[in-house]
Amino acid sequence: MTVTEPETAYPVEQVSLAESSRLPRTAGGFRSFIRRSPLSAFWGCIAAAIILMALAAPVLAPYEPLKSDFRAMSKPPNERHIFGTDQIGRDVLSRVIYGSRASLAIALGAVLFGTTLGAFGGWPAAILAAASTSSASASSNSSSPSRI
Repeated sequence: MTVTEPETAYPVEQVSLAESSRLPRTAGGFRSFIRRSPLSAFWGCIAAAIILMALAAPVLAPYEPLKSDFRAMSKPPNERHIFGTDQIGRDVLSRVIYGSRASLAIALGAVLFGTTLGAFGGWPAAILAAASTSSASASSNSSSPSRI
């Protein structure tokens, strides 16, 4: 007795991994971007590192940013405090890492505020410019004689 496959089985399409994945195309795009503008790629990596550092601040910071160590007040950098400590004994590196969160929040707010203000300011200006252009062209066409 032989085993046969049922006729209701669906055909299996074979798709290669390279065709189904966008990874090679994306990697090629990044490589060409780096070749065309290496300085922009460098600063993009710096910005990505700052964003990652801000997101992972609780994991990366060696100390609590507001915790004081009164025995280490105003100390220069050493093996315990890589950036040193401030006048109250707080670790400067931890404060810089946590401070990046506030800086990014302010930057995001400024971008949103500027974009919103620019959109609401530019919209009436575009309407007025279009109205003045159409009225100027209509008045110039009606008052000047046509030249043949």
